[in-house]
Amino acid sequence: MAEIVCNRVYNGSIRGIYTFLGTADAYIAENEVFNIFNSIGIRAYQYNSGDVVIENNIVSECGIGIGETTVGSSPTCLIRNNIVFDNGIGLSFWGDGGSEVEMNVVYGNDIGLNQYEASSGTPSEVSYNLLYDNQEDFSSAFNLAFGGQLITVNGNGDSTDAYFNLFRDPLIDSNYVPQVGSPLVNAGNPAQVDPDGSMRNIGLSLDPNASCLVAAPPALPRTPVYPGDANGDSIADVWDLLSIGVHQGRTGPARDSVSTVWAPQPALDWGTSQASGVDLKHADCDGNGIIEMIDAQAIAQNYQWMPRQGVPANGQAQLSIDVPVSALPGDTLTVSLRLNQPNGEVEDVYGLALSIAYDEAYINPDAAIAFDVQNSWLGADGNNLMSMHHVEQGRVDLSIVRTEQIAISGEGIVAELRFVIVDSLPLGSTAHLMFDIQAADVIHNDESLIPTSWVGGSTRVDQVVTPTSILDAASSSVKVFPNPATDRFTVQWEQTHEGGELMLVDLTGRTQLAQNVTPNQMELQLEVSTLPSGFYWLRMPVGKGENRALLIQIE
Repeated sequence: MAEIVCNRVYNGSIRGIYTFLGTADAYIAENEVFNIFNSIGIRAYQYNSGDVVIENNIVSECGIGIGETTVGSSPTCLIRNNIVFDNGIGLSFWGDGGSEVEMNVVYGNDIGLNQYEASSGTPSEVSYNLLYDNQEDFSSAFNLAFGGQLITVNGNGDSTDAYFNLFRDPLIDSNYVPQVGSPLVNAGNPAQVDPDGSMRNIGLSLDPNASCLVAAPPALPRTPVYPGDANGDSIADVWDLLSIGVHQGRTGPARDSVSTVWAPQPALDWGTSQASGVDLKHADCDGNGIIEMIDAQAIAQNYQWMPRQGVPANGQAQLSIDVPVSALPGDTLTVSLRLNQPNGEVEDVYGLALSIAYDEAYINPDAAIAFDVQNSWLGADGNNLMSMHHVEQGRVDLSIVRTEQIAISGEGIVAELRFVIVDSLPLGSTAHLMFDIQAADVIHNDESLIPTSWVGGSTRVDQVVTPTSILDAASSSVKVFPNPATDRFTVQWEQTHEGGELMLVDLTGRTQLAQNVTPNQMELQLEVSTLPSGFYWLRMPVGKGENRALLIQIE
């Protein structure tokens, strides 16, 4: 006799336990079989060979829980005292018929009992089973002639009476043990007894001195996941990419719905955790049972912008922002992100995530902020590295992580950002464009943090004004020279005017000099040697009731 006893079989895609063709008598008992995707948990296929007994098994989350095919005149199949739940089909029959099906608990399946077709596969007996909360208790082809009397109430109210098939809540606990008031108690075949000498219960019938399922583990939980929230913190952002990179290639149960819609989606635990203790199922963002690069699409699709604030750690590793000292309006500014250590390489780096804030007033809103890791010492993007970034409300979130479970040591550039500066600033003005790191995490390949300090960067943006551009702005009726000047300017009018007040105003709007101009005065010298160097507006009369302003420079 072939014995298959006391096994835990799970997370497969073909079959859990299978007896095939010429197998001798087979005894399949006290096994827990679950998550056999779209296939059969326990399959008995006996062809003109031995008998098979399938009893005291727990089968769940399979395409078919228990499937029977007995072909020929001699083999018989006894299926009893099993608990079969949350499958596509609980019990299914293909063979010549004659199987005995008794004292099983069959609940929460799409179909409780299924017959392959009306003319074959009908069991010889279906009795003392409990069926509950199945979408259909019996398939439309199932032959109920062998189903026993479908009664649900004792004829005389005596709890010691044996029931036939029941259709009530089984009231069992997480260890599959009947609770007080459960209809399973003493409701089995009266010709059978449990190990304690009482009438047989429906469901598991185990010898507490020998059984491996006396304290059966509870079914794996189905807590929900949100696609894109790979690290289980209820937010989809660049920090989630770290979890995908660290656990790249890991597999587990696929979700019932392979979807990236941001909604609570029930999912079986994978039974293994991230370093934070969050189950690994969260990193499978699309729910197909594999953690892979494509899962990052769910992060981008469901991105949630939330301000992050962090405190630099007192570590040897340092993140720094490197920018050119100065730039001009309209320039494309390359911002380099560096990861260094004062005395050499940063050791065993696997990835990083951070937020960088910048002043939106100086960045062209119509030009995309480019991000690349082409020069990164962490790896090659799309090969052994994955990256992403998100821009919103004056902040860039970015993440870079390896994908081979192998950390790397190095120093220098890890990423570059390219910003396009606005086309112009007020004439003669200077702006300081700041880039500040708001929060950052650098990790090893076991997800532990590398203590890291960080420092931002800034560049000076100058609106350059040349003498040529100043003269181009002058009125054809007046000339001002030399410009720029050191000690004095000469102002010459080339047409008559009504006179008025000539004023020299700094760029903050404060008047520095004022002088009256008489009508039709054709020349005037303006002493400026005592004024600070810089740009000024010169306001002067140029015609009948008309004034003109000109930008001049004092060196």
